[in-house]
Amino acid sequence: MKDTVNQKNLLIVAAALILIRLIILPLFDWQNNQIQSLSIKSTQLSKLQAVSAQRDYYEQQLDLLEDQTEKATLGFFDDNNKTKLNIQKKIEEMFDDNSLIIQDFTWVFDEDDEIRVLRASVRHEGDLSDVIRVLLLLAQDSRLIKEVSWRQSIRNNGANSLGSSSGTTILEFYANAKNRLSKPEGGDV
Repeated sequence: MKDTVNQKNLLIVAAALILIRLIILPLFDWQNNQIQSLSIKSTQLSKLQAVSAQRDYYEQQLDLLEDQTEKATLGFFDDNNKTKLNIQKKIEEMFDDNSLIIQDFTWVFDEDDEIRVLRASVRHEGDLSDVIRVLLLLAQDSRLIKEVSWRQSIRNNGANSLGSSSGTTILEFYANAKNRLSKPEGGDV
């Protein structure tokens, strides 16, 4: 009888171990996975709530960035099939209005990318005061015009003059490639 009680006890212990192994341990694993999943989702929710709370700030920053981008693109020439011609006319008029003679105007660089970069070499002659005035006007122009290099030969014209100059100025211009798609060809500079 003692052996039967021991066998029953062993069977009960074995049944309890099997019950623990097959039912209770998987239940604990499932419960831990659910807790971990809820913890991750809770963290994600708190991050989304933080971003959502800052939505107005992000919208203001986006509006500010769009305004700044729009203002910056106003300084670009329109990129179309007459871009070079329009730029050259503008430069020739500016030099002519300030009594400078253009001896040669040559396009030396044209890189067509999202922002098109163009460079022109302008060989000119005239009074040095007129050259300085033109360079100041170029720097003050509403369009982005960059003076890349300036090489001048200056001759003395007496005490009442800065002298006369002949030389070459290389200018860089920027054209907005997006305007090529949004504006009809042949638009103004």
